[in-house]
Amino acid sequence: MHALPDDVIHHILGEPLAEAIREAGLCLWRHPAHPRALWLGAILPDGRAAGVDAQDYWGRLLIVDGETSAVRAKNDAPAWAAETVSAARRILGV
Repeated sequence: MHALPDDVIHHILGEPLAEAIREAGLCLWRHPAHPRALWLGAILPDGRAAGVDAQDYWGRLLIVDGETSAVRAKNDAPAWAAETVSAARRILGV
């Protein structure tokens, strides 16, 4: 799991979204179990991560907690991920 560099985010999403992502302290990232999806959210120092599918208008989530990762429905975020998920949804408009 790794965050994409700012220049790649700018290329993929354009400057207005790239700037909003930077201002919110979020990142665009990929997960090896879901290599085609781009997730907008956060990767925490302890290895947990939460993100909203940046290419899916339904707002599905990927929650990574240790060695476990799960795609969840848009209203199924754990408490520790709620703020990140909410910020990502605002930026994406989902």
